Amino acid sequence: MTPALPRRETLIGAAASLALATSSRAQPAPPDARGTVYEETPTGRRGLPGIMVSNGEQIVLTGPDGAWRIPLAEGESVFVVKPTGWTTPADPATGLPAFARLHSPAGTPASLGLRFPGVAPTGKLPPGIDFALRRQDELTRFDAILLTDPQPESEVELGHVRDDVVARLAGFSAAFGLGLGDLMFDDLAFYDRYNRMIGTSGIPWHNCPGNHDMNYEAPDDALSRETFKRVFGARHHAFQHGGATFFLLDNVEYLGTDPARPLSNGGYRGRFGPRQLAFVRNVLAHVPADSRSSSVTTSRSTRCRAPNPPTSTPTRRTSSPPSPRTRTRSASPATPTPTSTGI
Repeated sequence: MTPALPRRETLIGAAASLALATSSRAQPAPPDARGTVYEETPTGRRGLPGIMVSNGEQIVLTGPDGAWRIPLAEGESVFVVKPTGWTTPADPATGLPAFARLHSPAGTPASLGLRFPGVAPTGKLPPGIDFALRRQDELTRFDAILLTDPQPESEVELGHVRDDVVARLAGFSAAFGLGLGDLMFDDLAFYDRYNRMIGTSGIPWHNCPGNHDMNYEAPDDALSRETFKRVFGARHHAFQHGGATFFLLDNVEYLGTDPARPLSNGGYRGRFGPRQLAFVRNVLAHVPADSRSSSVTTSRSTRCRAPNPPTSTPTRRTSSPPSPRTRTRSASPATPTPTSTGI
């Protein structure tokens, strides 16, 4: 006969079993997103094999018919990693590439009370999410424009960015541009006009976020980029050009708003989370070792050796040295040349 357990131990054991069962039920596997990566031809779509598709951590390669399938959790994005010799369609007004698709069935929670709009409800995953690629010639030596920390905080300062910086871009012949964070100075309502100004350069632009591109009302890091994701599609991503691999990463971890200080900004620290580090490893696993020329761009410096680096004063300009095969041009203020776009 099994001896009866004391009531206290029985309750503890029952609570532990309930907690274990609840935990296992509360974390179901995310649904699979699926689709194709294709090229538009005169006779219709043609699936492209061997193209990387990611959910921000894992990487899958498209099959012979261009099909892919990958788990996609709520709040995350699925995106294609543009390979060398191809380009993603870009919005002609902004130059922003159409490389990602958000999965946020209910959208950004209204209860957050974000000052700037987050992600609109996307509903359930559609039967297919397709990404188009177009062929393009790419040299192994090319120019790229780096634009870091423009930080406009008013319409007047947006005008300065337009006249002192963007107007100068018309004189550059570059393959693409990189926005290295702090695109705004906390007022994310200016994204629309800023992107339309950058779009007058006529080249595709890839962007990573900075500490001034956050939703400060968010309770934690997971919800601190809702406006950025709505505008740009993914918190971090990668693409390839001319044989080089470029990573646009988010190394600002938001620690959440402080309830004791209403309307104030919460703290943050420079840190790469495990998802991004896994993403970089997984991309590089599909890049031949003898051609691993890559560049990592972020908005602030990060001490990679420290597991928990402290909050520090934002670094205004951070990027890794360019690939030996890549020349970069940094757009800097010079004699103003007013634009005539009316933006």
